[in-house]
Amino acid sequence: MYKDKNGRQIKKGDIVHCLYDDSYEYVFSGCDEYGRDSLGLNANNIDYLELHPEQELQIYPFEDFDMNDFEVVEGTVEDNISKFTDRYIRLLKARGVL
Repeated sequence: MYKDKNGRQIKKGDIVHCLYDDSYEYVFSGCDEYGRDSLGLNANNIDYLELHPEQELQIYPFEDFDMNDFEVVEGTVEDNISKFTDRYIRLLKARGVL
């Protein structure tokens, strides 16, 4: 189980504010570099995923990060759409989140 800097549990489908670069990311479940199921952030090239929607999503697992660098954001993806870049919105659409 992963918790943000405030002790709030991070779950698949949450949105996290990445304090290290002030970006916002959707929490995916996927495989880490060793093929283990985990939660984390997208590690794939967005353009490639759009062209190959069958491609399994690779993630940067939260275990590789300092969890004090994340804060869970209130609301749904739709509520927070303005916080994502256009490119990231394309990723969310390609993965069926939007």
